[in-house]
Amino acid sequence: VAGVASGGRHCPADVDNTLAAKLADAAFKAHTALGCRHYSLYDFRVDPHGEPFLLEACLYCSFSPKSVIVTMANAADDANLQHPKLFADFAARAAASKVTTTRQQNFGMKSRA
Repeated sequence: VAGVASGGRHCPADVDNTLAAKLADAAFKAHTALGCRHYSLYDFRVDPHGEPFLLEACLYCSFSPKSVIVTMANAADDANLQHPKLFADFAARAAASKVTTTRQQNFGMKSRA
C-alpha cells in the first residue's frame, strides 16, 4: 500500500529496481561505516544520470505520529511493520543486544590528545 506523506513524499518511493539496488547498497555501506546497530535512516538525492549521493544520515529514531519512520511503517502492507508494534520490536531488539567494541571512540577535545 502506497501513501503520500506531508510535503508530497511518496512512501514507498517510486524508483526502478536498478536505483533501488543502488540505494540499498549505499545505505547498507553507510550503516556499517557509521557503526550503526539497530536503526539508521538516510536522505539521498539522485543525479540526472541515476546515481545516488548521500545527503545526510539520521541516526536517531522518532516515533511521533507524523515522523518518517511511522509514515513508512504505516504505508507497509505488513502488520509486523505497523506502529506501535514496530516500536516495541525495535526496543526489544535493542534491549536484548550486547554491545561489544574493538576500538575506543573519543569525542570532542579528548580526540585531539
